[in-house]
Amino acid sequence: MDDKNSLIQRDLSGRIGLFGAAANPSGQVINVKDYPREEGETTDSPAIKRALADADIQKCPVFFPAGTYIIDQTMLIPEYVSIYGVGYHSKILASKNGIKPDPDEGTKYLQPDKDGNYPMIKFSVKNTKDIKNISGNRYGVMSELFVDGAGVAKVGVDLAYVTVERTFMAIEIENVNGSAIRLDASQNNTFISVNIERCRKGIELLNGAGNNAFYRCEINESTEAGIEIGANKNLYGYKNNAYNDTPEGNDFQKCIIERGSARYGIKIINGKRNTFWNCDVTTGDVAKVYIEDKTTVENEVVRSSSLNSFYRCQFVGSKEKAILAFDSRAFRTVIEDCIFEGFIPGSEIIHVYNETHIRNNHFAKGFEDPDHKIVNKAGSNNYNVIFQPIVNRGSTKLRPKYHHMGAGVYYFDTDMGKPLFLKDSQGAPVWVDGTGAEK
Repeated sequence: MDDKNSLIQRDLSGRIGLFGAAANPSGQVINVKDYPREEGETTDSPAIKRALADADIQKCPVFFPAGTYIIDQTMLIPEYVSIYGVGYHSKILASKNGIKPDPDEGTKYLQPDKDGNYPMIKFSVKNTKDIKNISGNRYGVMSELFVDGAGVAKVGVDLAYVTVERTFMAIEIENVNGSAIRLDASQNNTFISVNIERCRKGIELLNGAGNNAFYRCEINESTEAGIEIGANKNLYGYKNNAYNDTPEGNDFQKCIIERGSARYGIKIINGKRNTFWNCDVTTGDVAKVYIEDKTTVENEVVRSSSLNSFYRCQFVGSKEKAILAFDSRAFRTVIEDCIFEGFIPGSEIIHVYNETHIRNNHFAKGFEDPDHKIVNKAGSNNYNVIFQPIVNRGSTKLRPKYHHMGAGVYYFDTDMGKPLFLKDSQGAPVWVDGTGAEK
């Protein structure tokens, strides 16, 4: 008869194999149920820490069978160590007293971050004097676990300075009074089918976090922002990265940000070359997407945001109040093949400041009555908005022959008091009336 460890190994072997030998170099699996609470222990944190310490020695995965594991201090996940559960039934629950740092932070591991927001689960690096040249907490998988912040934890899962090439799959994170997932200068990590519910922020990328990929992730009922990209001087990654503290090249595909009272669905305070593909954004009481131009940290201007792109995304407004789809203050934001629907007729839905490219979008509310406004808020019309028109395509008779960037919208210039579509071949403005016919 197979022993318990071999049964667990057989159960996980297929999932471990998906990610290669680096995820499980030793071939062993540690079961946290084999590490019970000892006398005087009131939470599961000490027992889990013993399991992780043995996994660190063996460089093997840690398995969380069905059950609720109450923690009151940060779980530090060592390099090469993977952690698994059985989905919603493997719950890691924050103690009602909150989360405090692991005592090893500052000795075996780096000191806790200065912001005082101690995470439930943290991927960190061993302590070193040469902080700028560390190789990072690399490789391994976190999957099929339910992380519940109980309304008291300030960070759910922390990819601290610096986490590299890890995979996060089929994870549920709920009730975090802060960021469900936070990345500090971390690179090349992959998130697949992560579901986030009722957290103040969903995903936060900071201090040059770059080239991370998010596939089919869902963020529901956030109260501040679904996704936030920027810098934080209280984290180790600040000024310890090669990207001037600017998160770059992160990729979001088929992600959903919906429900809740968040001010913004996506908030980019400081970011470059971040791309959103086929995403749905319905939350955002002020704007679905807000992109800042320049950010000041400690009286120093951090690099301006630029070259962020949105392709084939859907943005849904409100019929009760005017809400912006985009407040795009950064340089050369690209909005292409997107759908805008549910916004109040006649309302301003896109504010542009600095060369925004708007190409072939659809603004729902019919072809006959172009009633949404794209408003130039600052700078020259000659540079701020560049449309790529649909030229006489389709069978709709009321679609104008020239300078049309999608159904039911016009570009409104507040200084001139007239709608403006585009410049002609000589650079002169071309004005249109309410039906899109040239004057």
